[in-house]
Amino acid sequence: MLLANGASIPTIAGAVEEEEEYARSEANSVHYDGYVTDHTDLASEVDIDESEYRRELLNDKWRMLFDKFDPEGFGEIPLEDFLTALRSPEWKAEIPTNKRDILLTRAKESRVGAVTFQDFVNVVSL
Repeated sequence: MLLANGASIPTIAGAVEEEEEYARSEANSVHYDGYVTDHTDLASEVDIDESEYRRELLNDKWRMLFDKFDPEGFGEIPLEDFLTALRSPEWKAEIPTNKRDILLTRAKESRVGAVTFQDFVNVVSL
């Protein structure tokens, strides 16, 4: 027996339970394979929020745009590269002028030598 007496291992769709404990439970059926799913209903737990889904897609869009100028993949663009990105055709096509202006102002006022992805998203997602 691999599991301690009365132990179970939770999984995404149920739990693997110790055989003797399962045999005494109400969920027991004629066949026991060590995997119990009767107490888990994944469909009831999944509540897809459409606005959250759209937000994630938009975040992915911004991530792809940002990553083109984040060569090291650290989640930040060095200030000089960021200024170049703001003038790039890709960014001009995707980011409205007023938001690019805000990004430019914040980049120039920054005391840090780079702009993070989070800072970028905070402006473009307004």
